[in-house]
Amino acid sequence: MLDLVILMELFTRVQIKAPGKDEYENFYPIMSVISFLLKAPQVKPGTTVVNALNQQRSCLENVLRACNGLQPINHMRLHDKLN
Repeated sequence: MLDLVILMELFTRVQIKAPGKDEYENFYPIMSVISFLLKAPQVKPGTTVVNALNQQRSCLENVLRACNGLQPINHMRLHDKLN
């Protein structure tokens, strides 16, 4: 429960700049990123619900990495598949 509260508070401080816009904006109030810690994920109306635990964890990790200025983790290893 403590992790949930800490992450929710952290994400209220995060602001992003959408492509083509000059101003920063907050995350949508219903944060699907937190769905990793909850049983039934809540999402923005019109978006896809992701119930896969590994995808939810990967989303949470990548958002936190982006907040620290790091590249997202990608396990596709496309560079190994190119000629």
